[in-house]
Amino acid sequence: MNRTFTPQIRDLALRLLAFEAGAGIPSGRAAARVSEKLGRPLSTLVGGAGYRSLLSRALALGSTERGWLKAVHVNASGALEGFDDAEAQVSKVEATEGGAIIITNLLGLLVTFTGEAFTLCVVQDAWPKEAFDDCDDMGKNI
Repeated sequence: MNRTFTPQIRDLALRLLAFEAGAGIPSGRAAARVSEKLGRPLSTLVGGAGYRSLLSRALALGSTERGWLKAVHVNASGALEGFDDAEAQVSKVEATEGGAIIITNLLGLLVTFTGEAFTLCVVQDAWPKEAFDDCDDMGKNI
């Protein structure tokens, strides 16, 4: 994990991945689903190119930690592409960890550029049926 991001960001990333894995999405594919859900509100706010840049940077940071992520890229629509092929080359645990690294980096960059409160608003917008009441306190520490 990139050490510049707090454990609270990592916890939030894992929580989002768990929501998607719990919705029937295989754990290795949950990262793609989380990035897609975050991409909707972010693309509205910063444009498609802005979101692609943010996700590309998160992926580049993750690739330095897990070399196999270099086979993954962000396509023109802002989706992670090549994740299925890349994760087939590693264990399920490693694939899940790779996804967690990408989402942690994405959330960490978002906090860095926009702040904690905005990041939590984006998360709540992307997962409106989930309870994030405890994130009010977490946001003070992200």
